[in-house]
Amino acid sequence: MQKLASTKVHFALAALLALFAAACDEGGSDDGDTMGTGGTGGGGGGGNVSVPNGVVIADFEMESDMPGVHTGYVKDDAKGWEIAWYTYTDGTAGATITPMEKGTFTAVQDARDGMMTWVGQMTGSGFATWGAGMGLNMKIPPQGSTEPPGNVDLSAFKGIAFYLKANVPVRVKVQDAQTTPPDGGGTCDMVNGQCHDNFGLQLPATDGAWTYHVVRWEDMKQEGWGQKFPAVQTTNVLAFQWQVKQGTTFDVAVDDVRLITD
Repeated sequence: MQKLASTKVHFALAALLALFAAACDEGGSDDGDTMGTGGTGGGGGGGNVSVPNGVVIADFEMESDMPGVHTGYVKDDAKGWEIAWYTYTDGTAGATITPMEKGTFTAVQDARDGMMTWVGQMTGSGFATWGAGMGLNMKIPPQGSTEPPGNVDLSAFKGIAFYLKANVPVRVKVQDAQTTPPDGGGTCDMVNGQCHDNFGLQLPATDGAWTYHVVRWEDMKQEGWGQKFPAVQTTNVLAFQWQVKQGTTFDVAVDDVRLITD
C-alpha cells in the first residue's frame, strides 16, 4: 500500500473549491439511479472486508500544519496530485452543513473495528433544491490563484474504494472533464446541453455501521438529464464526491479512500 505524503494545508483555497463545486448538480436528480454497492468487494462491513490493491488518497490520519487538526490534505509531486477536501451545497437559505461550505474542512474521530480513527464527515439539513455533498479535488490550484482545480490521469486505476457510514442514501460521483464546463476545470460545452451530469453510483444508507464499497469505473452511470458520454473519462479526473439528496437530515462519513488497481 502506498500512502501520499502530507504537507501544509492551503486553508485559503477552501472557499474557491466550494465555489467550483456548488454548481455541480444544477437541474440534476438522483431519481433515475438504482441502489448498488458496486464491484465484487462492495458492501462489506467491519473487519470482514477484502481490501483491493491500490493507492490510498485519503485516510485523514496525518495532522496539518496546525497541531491536532486533520484535514485530509495530501500531496504527491511525482504524480502531480495535490488533494484537498471541501463541502458544497445548493445554497438553500437557512440550511446548515458541517464542515461549513467555503470553510476549512476538518476531520473528526470515530470508532471503526474497535479502534478510533480520523474520518471525513459531513452533517446537515434543510437543503431544498438538490442537496449537498463533500468531495476531494485531485489537483487544487496554486494558493492565491482564481483558476479552477486541475485534472489528473487515473487511467491506470480501475475505480475507487472506501469505507462509508451514512444515515441516508449517498451518491458517490467522479467529476471528469467531459461533464464539467471550462469554468470548473473541464471541457463540457453548455451550448450543446447540460453539464454536470457526472458518472456515479447510488449507495444505500448503512444504518449506523461502517460498510466497505468497491466502485469500479464501469459501475458508475450518468443520471441521464445532461449530455451523454459512453464512460468515465479516466484520463481527465478532477474530483470525487459523496452527495445526498434534498430534504434529508444527513450524517455521512468516509474513510480510507483509495484508487484501486485490481
